[in-house]
Order: sequence, then C-alpha cells, then structure tokens
Amino acid sequence: MTPILFYGVPSGCSFGSIVALEWLRQPYQLCRIDMPGQVQGEDYRRLNPLGETPTLRTAQGELLSESLAILNHLAAKGIAQGLGFAQ
Repeated sequence: MTPILFYGVPSGCSFGSIVALEWLRQPYQLCRIDMPGQVQGEDYRRLNPLGETPTLRTAQGELLSESLAILNHLAAKGIAQGLGFAQ
C-alpha cells in the first residue's frame, strides 16, 4: 500500500512531512483536505478524530497524526539518507 499524507489547506502544518517524504525518495500520495470544512466532516474524523492535519496512512495501513509523530516515523525510515538516527 502506498503511504498517503492528508494535508490541510490553507492552514495545515504539513510542509515538513512533505519534505521528509520527498527526501525518502519512495512513492507516496498527497490528499488535500480543505480547512476548516473537510476536517470537521464525518469522513475525515474517521481518519483523525480530532479533526486536525496532517494525518499519515502508512504503507501498513496505520494512521499517524501530529506532525512530530509523523516526522519521527519518516525519520526512522530514512536513516540511510541521513533523515534520522538509529535509536
């Protein structure tokens, strides 16, 4: 499964996650979420009950929310590229 980053426009905090995904050089998809409208909707709340962006659906189908959690997840996958460090 290809990871999907759900990013908010116009006031989301997803840019760092997009940069990290680019640096990984692995396939991913972006899904634009219009704010504040779509984040408050029932469909998006199934992905993120708090109605916030970003949210990442990983290749394994797990859902991660909060920028720090997403960036830590991506950094762990990018140790070879210098994106993160072995814990």
